[in-house]
Amino acid sequence: MAEILVTGGSGLVGASLRKFLPDAVYLSSKDGDLTREQDAAAIFDEHQPRAIIHLAARVGGIMANIAEPVKFLNDNILLNTHVLENCRRLGVERVIALLSTCVYPDEAEHYPMSEDDLHSGMPTPTNFGYGYAKRLLAVQMKTYREQYGVSWNYLIPSNLYGENDHFDETAHFVPALIAKIIQAKRAGSDSITLFGDGTPLRQFLYVDDLSRVILHWLGTGVDADVNVATPENFSIREIAEIAVKACDAEGLRINFDASKPNGQFRKDVSIERLIEVMPDFRPTPLAEGIRKTYDEVYDKIADNAG
Repeated sequence: MAEILVTGGSGLVGASLRKFLPDAVYLSSKDGDLTREQDAAAIFDEHQPRAIIHLAARVGGIMANIAEPVKFLNDNILLNTHVLENCRRLGVERVIALLSTCVYPDEAEHYPMSEDDLHSGMPTPTNFGYGYAKRLLAVQMKTYREQYGVSWNYLIPSNLYGENDHFDETAHFVPALIAKIIQAKRAGSDSITLFGDGTPLRQFLYVDDLSRVILHWLGTGVDADVNVATPENFSIREIAEIAVKACDAEGLRINFDASKPNGQFRKDVSIERLIEVMPDFRPTPLAEGIRKTYDEVYDKIADNAG
């Protein structure tokens, strides 16, 4: 019997959680396909968990989401449904699931957005299916709470980064930026080029900070659905400038290719409710988190560039 079962345990958040919860059971796609009802039931019957940290999701970059919105919608609905229904069937006491700030409206009436803004508009078109599937997970958990009285909650993290991220063409902005800086230093280049014009605003959270929040929810039984982010909300240009300094590359020039899309202009969220529950939450400053990540991945990325 597993005390704690972590779905999607081979991803960025799963790798971070292992440092704090080494005795949990971490599932990956090798253990079965959670979009298949029989696979999901077999996994839960084998482990009989007391608590679930649900991280599993079909994720992909902008182009993949645009090309296959049905797959991102259906696969995420299926795996979320199978996980929650098996939790109900086995009487799992505690479920903590991750959403994403992609669930929020593409354009909001005010910023930062609060948890009350979840259904106030449609998600951004570039990940429409994924955004709605993740939003539906919030609806699913609310209905299970209302009908069955379970102690299940979700967290909505902002963009994440850390040393176990992807540092290739599929990477999100901060890991891709760190890789570009390392590759430029390795090649002796004097500049890097980034997409867009540098004006969009983003919150980037160091992944270990999210893991600490998950542990707090798990250990205290907090009954709240909250955003998890940093109050830092920098422009893409500011993030690049911070990263260049943090990676000891202050002489590196930052260029922007304005012929490439900016993406969503802003999607920052409020963490007032998180602080009410966890007043000692102190997210890692972006410069410090980028430096930690840089130190951990420099050799790997530099070797690949060479």
